[in-house]
Amino acid sequence: MQSSQFKNYATVSLADFAPQVAYGVKSPSSGGVGETLDALIDAVIARGEPGNNDEGFTQRFEHCDEHGEYPVNMMGEDGGVRWYPDGCPHCRNRLATIGALGEMNIPRRFVECSFDSYRASTEDQKKVLEKARDYAENFNRYLDAGACLIMRGNPGTGKNHLATAIAKKLHSSRYSVVRVKASEYLDEYWARGFADRQGWLKKLSRVDLLIIDELGRSSESKAAIDAFFRIFDLRWEECKPTAVLTNLVTDDMKMVIGDAAYDRLRQGGGMLLNFDWGSLRGEL
Repeated sequence: MQSSQFKNYATVSLADFAPQVAYGVKSPSSGGVGETLDALIDAVIARGEPGNNDEGFTQRFEHCDEHGEYPVNMMGEDGGVRWYPDGCPHCRNRLATIGALGEMNIPRRFVECSFDSYRASTEDQKKVLEKARDYAENFNRYLDAGACLIMRGNPGTGKNHLATAIAKKLHSSRYSVVRVKASEYLDEYWARGFADRQGWLKKLSRVDLLIIDELGRSSESKAAIDAFFRIFDLRWEECKPTAVLTNLVTDDMKMVIGDAAYDRLRQGGGMLLNFDWGSLRGEL
């Protein structure tokens, strides 16, 4: 467990104790600020921090109904005792992940999706997993080139699983990611007036990775082609990659978004991942 997940009570500074002094915490012997700090430092040391470890370290545990027992303290390499923040670390991490997914408009259902949890049993699946991981781990290179990503395959083949894994990795690396269903994009596009639409499209064009999910033939129309071209063209101009999840083959995809938009997706060294296998739902 990394030290960032612990509060280190062994580090004492005036800032740590300023609130207690302000609220009138007094030492037993006098009201001086210096003696107040001394008393607080003594209290910290008495909890088993450096200087009181000769008596031995006792690890303490609490219980989580879902994950069982977990330690609430541990001995650091410097001899100091470090304490977990309140609550089960597994539950905290899950809540943090749910919050991150919410920021990216990714459903809670995909909270457990990661590269490690993707079960790749065939050579084709392993190659797709390897390429998806490369896209995430070397995203700075793909971002510089504006290289887009097309994930093509039938429902249940793992497209959303790996798209979520990519999004999580990028989010943890401080890249901006937004996911939107194709139908949601069209509804929002058509619901806005011209001026409002322009500002909204500009915002979408600045996102580091825009994920458009469920691009299907249901959105096929001249108006839809124009709407899709607007966002693909703006992002192409800004050199921002777009990821598209679809079950359409190339010709059908061109009918939905248009030849020009498809060409923009394929420029800059764009990556095409084919999920050419049956549904894996229940396995992934």
